[in-house]
Amino acid sequence: MTLWIILTIMTSAVAVALSVPFIRRLDRPPVESAGDIEVYRDQLKEVESEQRQGLIDAAQAVAARLEIERHVLAADRMAQSAMPMLSGSERNLAVICVTGIVVLGSVGLYAATGNPDLPSARGSAATERAVSSYAQGAQAIERLAATMQTPASESQGQPRLQSGVPPVEEMIQRLATRLLQNPKDGEGWRTLGWSYLSVGRFSEASEAYAKAIELNPNVADIRSARVEALVRSADGIVTADAGNAIEATLKIDPGNARARFFKGLAKEQGGDKAGALTDWTAVLRDADPAEAWVPDLKSRISELERNLGANAAVPSTGLKPASPGGLLETPGAPGGSEMPSTVGKGPSAQDIQAAEIMPPAERSAMIRGMVDRLASRLEGSPRDADGWIKLIQSRMVLGETELAKQALTRGVEAFTDDARQRDRIVAAAQQLGLNQ
Repeated sequence: MTLWIILTIMTSAVAVALSVPFIRRLDRPPVESAGDIEVYRDQLKEVESEQRQGLIDAAQAVAARLEIERHVLAADRMAQSAMPMLSGSERNLAVICVTGIVVLGSVGLYAATGNPDLPSARGSAATERAVSSYAQGAQAIERLAATMQTPASESQGQPRLQSGVPPVEEMIQRLATRLLQNPKDGEGWRTLGWSYLSVGRFSEASEAYAKAIELNPNVADIRSARVEALVRSADGIVTADAGNAIEATLKIDPGNARARFFKGLAKEQGGDKAGALTDWTAVLRDADPAEAWVPDLKSRISELERNLGANAAVPSTGLKPASPGGLLETPGAPGGSEMPSTVGKGPSAQDIQAAEIMPPAERSAMIRGMVDRLASRLEGSPRDADGWIKLIQSRMVLGETELAKQALTRGVEAFTDDARQRDRIVAAAQQLGLNQ
């Protein structure tokens, strides 16, 4: 309806504009009448009479005759070119004809080429953006669930993670581009390494961590994160490069839980199951029970004890098996001490099959439950900078930007007396385009 009102107004305006010349009088100079020409002829006779009487000489007479004749010729031309004025009825007929042609022509043109059902470009673009944003958000949850429940050998073939606003891959590419312009940003390379690790690009993650190590060689957490990337890129096998990286990490921090875990994993893969059990038991003994990876480590230890049986070289820890996949309790984050979730044993075939048939809504609820448990733990123990960074990263992966901002604010408030930890949290958030 609005469209037709606009078209009617436009048509009326055009019709009025075209009709004005027919309605108003023509602005033109008055035409000399036949009487004026007779006056000029009388003036010629007077000039001739004055010349005969000697009142003017011949030259003056010629000049006067030329001037009068010029006026006569001009008056004659104007009289011949004058158009006859239209009568009132003729003008009205002209207005009706022009208006009718404009209206009928406009209607005919729109009937031939118009499409009233076509949405406006602005509305169409907005709809497309809304649909795209919704699709990206849904894909983010499903792909995150798939990656978290698939072994390393399979996760590299999965589609890359995306978040709702903006997509994770876009954020990663933006960060990588910025680091090419500012390669001396150690914290940036660290965050890029974690980002690659979180989307299954393990080789690129190890390279990013290597650059971070060049700029921060004495930070054990970065070195142990590179160990994890190397192991995952090798389908869960602790390679020689990974072994060297483990030793380098433990030289800096002999108590680094992640490096100690992978050292035990190397022993298990090398056939020294008793040595692996000893290492893992020591890691568990020193760990905070609230850490999300503890249940998985307990499960590994219990399974290893069962494999060793009565011939185990170390006493039993008396642990009950934990549910597989306990390492998935919280997504990792830059600088965190989380254990790997897809190396070594990994989920069983039954676990993978169950994940494949799990409805998307249940998978989404499971993932959000993990993140919410991390948030609850931080509310009770807020003095955990790595935990806040994990929570911010996780919220951004899920597209929960507002909740990520809230986590950033809470994390900063928890370290008002510790500028170093506070700056770490802020820097990690800024790498994701999040500001206070």
